[in-house]
Amino acid sequence: MGSGARETITRREWLLSARRRLSERGISAAHLVAQVLLAHVVEVPRERLLAHDELALSEVQRNEAEALLERRLNGTPLAYLVEAVEFYGHRLRVTPEVLIPRNETEHLVEFVLSQRPAEEERGEWTLLDIGTGSGCLPIAIGLSDPGMRAIAVDVSDTALTVAADNVFLHGLDERVGLVHGDGFDALLQAAYEPESEAATACMRVMGTHDLRGMVDVIVSNPPYVDPADAVSLRPEVLAEPSVALFAGEPGEGGSAVQRLLIDEARRWLRPGGWLVLELGLGQAPALAEWAASLPGWRSEPEIRKDLAGIERVFALERRDGP
Repeated sequence: MGSGARETITRREWLLSARRRLSERGISAAHLVAQVLLAHVVEVPRERLLAHDELALSEVQRNEAEALLERRLNGTPLAYLVEAVEFYGHRLRVTPEVLIPRNETEHLVEFVLSQRPAEEERGEWTLLDIGTGSGCLPIAIGLSDPGMRAIAVDVSDTALTVAADNVFLHGLDERVGLVHGDGFDALLQAAYEPESEAATACMRVMGTHDLRGMVDVIVSNPPYVDPADAVSLRPEVLAEPSVALFAGEPGEGGSAVQRLLIDEARRWLRPGGWLVLELGLGQAPALAEWAASLPGWRSEPEIRKDLAGIERVFALERRDGP
């Protein structure tokens, strides 16, 4: 054997070494992270990896595993390394161009589904997702309710490429239309320019290019982190797209986009329709006060807490009239 050759190691040996290095760096669930990385490299399910952990790694596999491990040790999120995450029981592709879907966001899915009629009374209904990212919200909702028809908007064309992959992967390309643009402005373009790409997407999925006053549910996980809080965020979080994380100016509380959505959603929802937003810690009271100052919303917002007790879902119902 040449002097430059490395000693062959087994999957088990690599997993033990990787687990130790991850633990020393303070990375939680180190054993699971190591297993996910190596399963991705050798292209087998994690269960099969562990059932045959006595097998040796090839030089190529070892080099790839080491490269991924080093990136994880340096703060790259696991989901970006394996380009996959599970959301509401569904596997989604993710890249550094999109926010990584989190368990907390599943509460938005649950709230939307809880507002739908009983199964025997369901028909088709319309959803707008503003800032869709990976497409996780319309995909999870659409797979749970076959009556959903959705338009998903994002300002990032690279994020929409990822969303398109996920929509196609789950067989929803006939029920979810993707629109490139800045929130409701993109939908206004569709309303006023029937020949635009946005209008074409709306027509294909919704049967009309002008959705004003016709939407049943608007859902959004908008950016809501105050830029002043960036210094306290973990490197893994800062690796995600800043446009999907931070809102407003430092010290303003991160609610600038949420306030804009609360204001503008009124012209798009039908009476009885819902706006459903994700919140950050402590944002609910000020947003409730803001909503109460605007005509068009019914009484108090519906607020749901996540498993950590944080007010995470903020929902407003559109009333009749202006």
